[in-house]
Amino acid sequence: MKSSIIDAAGKFVVALMQEKLSPEHYYHNITHTREVVEYAMEIGRGEQLTPVEQEIVCLAAWFHDVGYTVKYIGHEEESQIIAEQFLKAHAYPEEKIHIVKNCIISTKYLHRSDNILESILIDADRLPMGKSNFKEKGELLRKEWEIFLNKVHTNEEWAQAQVVYLQETEFNTRYAFQHYQKTKDENLKYFKELVIHLEHRSNQIAANSKRYFRYLLNQFLSAAGYLMLGLFIGISLSLTVWGSASFVWGISIISGLLIGLSLRIGDKWFDRYIIRKFSFPVALVIGTLMLILLFKASQYAGMILYDLMVKEMSFSDIAKSQIFHSIISLHGVLILLWSAFLISLILNTIKLTSRIIGPGMMKSYLLGKYHKPIEEERIFMFIDINSSTSMAEKMGIEKYHNMLNRFFFDIGSPISRSMGEIYQYVGDEVVITWKMKDGLENANCIRCYYRILKQLDKLKPEYISLFGFMPEFKVGMHAGKVITGEVGRTKTEIVFHGDVINTTERILNQCINLGKQILISENLIRRIALLPNVHAEYVTTRLFKGKENEVSLYTLIKK
Repeated sequence: MKSSIIDAAGKFVVALMQEKLSPEHYYHNITHTREVVEYAMEIGRGEQLTPVEQEIVCLAAWFHDVGYTVKYIGHEEESQIIAEQFLKAHAYPEEKIHIVKNCIISTKYLHRSDNILESILIDADRLPMGKSNFKEKGELLRKEWEIFLNKVHTNEEWAQAQVVYLQETEFNTRYAFQHYQKTKDENLKYFKELVIHLEHRSNQIAANSKRYFRYLLNQFLSAAGYLMLGLFIGISLSLTVWGSASFVWGISIISGLLIGLSLRIGDKWFDRYIIRKFSFPVALVIGTLMLILLFKASQYAGMILYDLMVKEMSFSDIAKSQIFHSIISLHGVLILLWSAFLISLILNTIKLTSRIIGPGMMKSYLLGKYHKPIEEERIFMFIDINSSTSMAEKMGIEKYHNMLNRFFFDIGSPISRSMGEIYQYVGDEVVITWKMKDGLENANCIRCYYRILKQLDKLKPEYISLFGFMPEFKVGMHAGKVITGEVGRTKTEIVFHGDVINTTERILNQCINLGKQILISENLIRRIALLPNVHAEYVTTRLFKGKENEVSLYTLIKK
């Protein structure tokens, strides 16, 4: 529409904003003002305003944000003052000025309009929420708020703020609702999905941070344990050779730290290349000899480093010292060898025995935890290799045994990383268990399953090369109360008694019938906070023979 007062108002507002408006007004600027004027004219035509009414709305649109040139909070009131001064200077009718001012103040957040003119200006000001570029416009406003209001939002907070804004802000006019509500709904859907995505991402980051902290803590405790063991050994060896002489403690600390560090570094190597390849007695002999050499070398190194660093002696002086001669004397060598032998034998016996019965069970034996039976809640995972009988016939017993041994060895690391304990091997089946707290924490029992899959997938080429195929397996999981205690006399074992064991076995047997690799009872699924990219899918409900209650079964689906 053509109007001299509107043209004059537009030129005045543009000039004033160019002169006084900060360039840091990324959203409330000349561009936004011009857009609001265009939107007001569009909606006015759609609502069939008279020319006079259209003129009033356009004037209010031009002036509605000009107050930002004076202040940020309360700019609407400043806009009214500037508009009134301009319109009076152009002899604009007083009653129309009053309507223009009411339209301007109506643009305050969540203000309710009193008439169609105010409704049109409100919708024109908020029309971006019904535009496809709402997200981009919102980022401009977010940046502006950080500068002028010191409002700093995280991505998650901003997305949530946009959801709130879109939910509580409605179009006031029929025209805006008919033409822009659909896009507004799409924008609301986008930000709702974004909030969910960011929450999942935030939860995942928090979980990863927690796992990383726990990993660092475990590494620290492990290193500290090795160093304490090393110090104990270093002090014991030094006392047997030199007694309680004043220099003993310095040498003991140095040699002990060397022993602890060497044990920490060499432990995995010993497991991989000695324990895995040799029988118990051979591994015991090799391990004992290696530790004797380590202990002797650490004592010599500790003595030399002590003399060099603490006493500041030269190598020639060290060779002449009484300490050196005492350690290389026949008596000193024999005492050191005997002490080192005894300590090495004890350590390797404990280590190899722990490997046979499991570190968790070994700890329970040593502490006498289950000497008297106790009731506890546990999670059980049964893993069974498919078609084992036919494979054994085709491969031969020895090759089949080697395949089973390799399979059980390779899944050991994922199990221990997930805080699981291997309870027993039954033919081609392995039973894994967690204390309820350990299994539920961080969804460890579920992580164990996926870590096993990942580990075996990585080793698939080796299995195919060695055995001609990659063994497939099925998994059953259940949880409940069991009685845990020691049984037997000539052969003592910690066992679990309870209905949960039988039920887990029956869940495992349903895998082939139902065509699923893993089945989990509803009792366990309801207690686990599943991983962000994993969800449980209902499969069926079964009433197992001899049971009173049905068991609902679920499988896992990775997104």
